[in-house]
Amino acid sequence: MSIPHPEISIDPPDRNLYAAAQRVWATRVKPPGSFGVLESTISRLCAIQRSLPPRLSAPAALLFAGDHHCVTEGVSNSLQEVTWQQTLNFSRGKGAFGILCALHGFTAEVIDVGVNHDFPPGSSVTGCKIAPGAANFLKQPALVHGGASKALKAGYEAVERLSPKCTILVPAEMGVGNTTSAAAITSIMLTLDSSETAGRGAGLTDRQLEMKQKVVGEAVRLYGHLSDPLDILTAVGGYEIGAMAGAMLHAAHRKMAILLDGYVASSALLVAAAIDSRVSEYVIAGHLGSERGQRHILEHFGLSPLLSLGMFPGEGAGALIAYPLLSQGIELFSTLESFEQAEVSDRANRLLAGDAFV
Repeated sequence: MSIPHPEISIDPPDRNLYAAAQRVWATRVKPPGSFGVLESTISRLCAIQRSLPPRLSAPAALLFAGDHHCVTEGVSNSLQEVTWQQTLNFSRGKGAFGILCALHGFTAEVIDVGVNHDFPPGSSVTGCKIAPGAANFLKQPALVHGGASKALKAGYEAVERLSPKCTILVPAEMGVGNTTSAAAITSIMLTLDSSETAGRGAGLTDRQLEMKQKVVGEAVRLYGHLSDPLDILTAVGGYEIGAMAGAMLHAAHRKMAILLDGYVASSALLVAAAIDSRVSEYVIAGHLGSERGQRHILEHFGLSPLLSLGMFPGEGAGALIAYPLLSQGIELFSTLESFEQAEVSDRANRLLAGDAFV
């Protein structure tokens, strides 16, 4: 397996700080564990940042865009031209991606790694095009001429451009047809039938869903013997999926938290974690969408999502909507009084914890 930046290594988060954060939560004036997933998430942030309490500074979102020529197989009800139109829209601060990034103070960059369109000079889209879209993987491997490695490198380099103060990254995507590639990656890497991984995407009819599952099943037949993550990415992936995987790897190297969005971003995590399993320890699941395939991925990594609202917009929206929960959780962690400070008895809590107490 050839990785573009072998000098990038990932240190594990500090487990001692996770345990220390959990002890802090246990002393706060509230029922034990009453903030649920939020408590473990803030403790995870402490471990990632090696900081008690954690902090959020210079948040960033990187949206990678690429087309998928498997759409010729009838797997999408959107026109391919929507990819470049939305990519340009996002780069101008529009769409859910642009609106939510501005609302929450994110540095945002929109990067063309594989769009089947030439953006004009001076465009607000960052040009890193590797090829004009991933090939139809039923006809040939999706990424050609070392495209998988080039996509990973584009993701690495995008993270390199971020402020050294950045503590959290949202990897985002745009690409008509990319949930089909996500489903193929998931089926191959988690050994799942296409009925478990190929969902309705952006609103497929029953007939279109049947076609999509058939296409993903054929991809598994063609490439299911592969095990190397770069080979799988090459066979059925997308340039934007590879770039997100590279961004995740470099973000973890820089000890940044990764706030995960939906299905396509989750499939990129499968690739990244197959390259270096420690990357998953830096991930916070922002949102569980409506695709069953994403649920399988989160369960595979033992990740509990902050939100599950049945959304499926892509473009990082689910993660960006979940982001304010982190700042609220940090505020609770940092400012809630202890039982002693609040002059509230914690006798019941200590008895439940099994402490010797009279």
